[in-house]
Amino acid sequence: MTTPRRAQFVWIAVAVCVLFSQNTPCAAPLVGGYWENWNPPLDPGSGTAADPSYYANDLEHFNSVYYSFLTLAQTPNPDNPPVAHWDGQAIYESMTAADVITVMTVTDPAWANPYEWQRVKIQALIDACHAQGKKFIWAVGGWSDLTLTVTDEQIPALVDYLVRLLQLSGDGVDFDWEHLSTAPDPDVKNQQRRVLGKIFAALRSALDAAGLSHRQIGYTTRFNAFWDDATRPEGVTAFESDGEGIAVADAATAAGSPLADCLNWINIMMYDVPPTALGAPPTGFTLSTYQMVLDAFARHVPKNLVVMGFEPGGQAAGGVWEGMAVDRQAIDFVLAQKYRGIMFWAINQPALPPSVEVTGLNARELARYALETWAKTVALPYLLLLGAD
Repeated sequence: MTTPRRAQFVWIAVAVCVLFSQNTPCAAPLVGGYWENWNPPLDPGSGTAADPSYYANDLEHFNSVYYSFLTLAQTPNPDNPPVAHWDGQAIYESMTAADVITVMTVTDPAWANPYEWQRVKIQALIDACHAQGKKFIWAVGGWSDLTLTVTDEQIPALVDYLVRLLQLSGDGVDFDWEHLSTAPDPDVKNQQRRVLGKIFAALRSALDAAGLSHRQIGYTTRFNAFWDDATRPEGVTAFESDGEGIAVADAATAAGSPLADCLNWINIMMYDVPPTALGAPPTGFTLSTYQMVLDAFARHVPKNLVVMGFEPGGQAAGGVWEGMAVDRQAIDFVLAQKYRGIMFWAINQPALPPSVEVTGLNARELARYALETWAKTVALPYLLLLGAD
């Protein structure tokens, strides 16, 4: 049984190690979650959608929130993603189909911004994050977005745009480009994989030059990104996206900035796939499935970049949630092996039929479990070692 004194130390440990996470051996894990901008909070607080308090309950156990989505497509379409390159004009806020910089620009009078109705909601979410010491990250992409993303020639324009966005609002940007390997033309497929690595290197350099070295960059990819035909584990299905991360990493290195130098995290989409495709039972992934994927990533990038992703409920594309017990085992492994952390799709996702599991509530519970486990097993012993007892 935890004594009141020991419980107090647990939360002192959390506070101290979060505050000094870049300078202590007990750095807090990243506990991230995507925010679906088409859904309200599952557990709304007081006030309206324009009040930070409205979002506070849902955000409680997360320390990074990915706003989903900004898109390269002005009119994204999940049923038929546009086969096109970026128009080069803007990155679009998907609820308004408008330039996100226009959406987020404060005007006087307020009604001069035709998207003020959406700006106040996003700003309230940002303020709720910052009031609790969390990072607000713009997630760019998603399944609905353009399948051909950007050309090499468009990299400077995209980087310039993202620098201007992060000068205006937000703590970072996460690239969730899901179509890098879908082009039937091998040359286009190769260009799409490599362009993202070039963007990472160019964006990190541009942010640093603009005095925004504290702004963060993330990369979200699938479970199979860091194995190819030569290294794919036995019993695992081959996918077109196999090895995608290897190509991205090679391109970043060739551009002068390895992923370890330009990224703050790499999120793994460990969901939306039949478990049997990864050699797991049809009932869902096991701990060994998670270990297999994490090991593949760790062979190519530092562990302190790697974030394991969960969708604890109904899933698309034949995915099956394995349940709380296995997820806790996987979280324990992530923490014990000093990977960067965990993330969830999605903080405010309701039940996805035919499942009756409320995904967001399960995500919140697992996020709480992760932070409390870390506090008790890493942060508290570290402080006690320093003489806090």
